[in-house]
Amino acid sequence: MSRTAISALFLLGCLVNASLTGCVKRVYEAPGLTPGSALTVGSEMRVETFRVEQWEVRVFRIPITGSNKRRYQFAVLKHGIPDHDIMLEQMEDGVWALIENRPDGISITRKTYPQEPAYPTVRAEVIRILRGGS
Repeated sequence: MSRTAISALFLLGCLVNASLTGCVKRVYEAPGLTPGSALTVGSEMRVETFRVEQWEVRVFRIPITGSNKRRYQFAVLKHGIPDHDIMLEQMEDGVWALIENRPDGISITRKTYPQEPAYPTVRAEVIRILRGGS
């Protein structure tokens, strides 16, 4: 059997197995990310999905590495379309900031924390922001 035939059979076997077991992973679920992006997230990074009024919020936990100081990304969708992002990032001075990137391109620091806050604290603050709290 030729190398091409063996490769084709292997690929066919992988595709059949993936379709039967449902084990295909989407590696770039956060809006705006494409395969190969430096911020691409895997399914193991997904924390949860929840609703706040008309928004669907997808939460991702990002490992802090090198120059990436983002811990959580809250991808906010309205009717399935990316509306805005809210991120928890560690600033250069070590302070943690909850930053909202609005659809008009403006970024606003909504809250700061002297040390990394627990996830439930950040989630509650994101819900408050979406419900119109200032």
